[in-house]
Amino acid sequence: MSSQYPSSSLPPTFQEDGEPAQFLDWMQGQMADLLGDPQLVLKDKRPDWVKTVSSLLTVLSLPSPRELPWNAMHEQIKFLEVALSLIYHAARRVPSLFAGETVLAQALFATITILSSTLDLWKDVDVAPEEDYLSPSELYTKATASAAALLQALGDEVLPDAGPRAREAMRVLIDRCTEIVNSKLRPQIE
Repeated sequence: MSSQYPSSSLPPTFQEDGEPAQFLDWMQGQMADLLGDPQLVLKDKRPDWVKTVSSLLTVLSLPSPRELPWNAMHEQIKFLEVALSLIYHAARRVPSLFAGETVLAQALFATITILSSTLDLWKDVDVAPEEDYLSPSELYTKATASAAALLQALGDEVLPDAGPRAREAMRVLIDRCTEIVNSKLRPQIE
């Protein structure tokens, strides 16, 4: 699979022929496949997407602001950006992605929740904006959107044949649960 970005546009911290660059290229290729043809039915490719999404667990972490400065984590920030987008779009686009994959869904949700908690700490840090890299707030938004998409995909598994009103009620419930989780993750200011 080819990347939507040529190797020459890889961030300068990525080694052109190193493993991080190859993994980023692979993730971007998966993203291009996922977003390619909106009419393409991806149900037959579900097992491949389950493997793809599960392989992203390894990059869904970030050190706290006390451990490392934001501008020293270019590779990790780019990995998170692409991985969170991939999870978001796969959860919304691949039918029955988490059918029979409860452990994967739980692991992803827990990992994204922990990542969101860490990103919430980063939101309070003054980070200089850099071209082609998301800020802590932007990554936080992607992480919470990915968690919500994951929960919605699980809701679709629970209510696959539900009508529009039942689906909307489930979405409202999931959105509210996500709000509660987000509020609990924020450190209490004393």
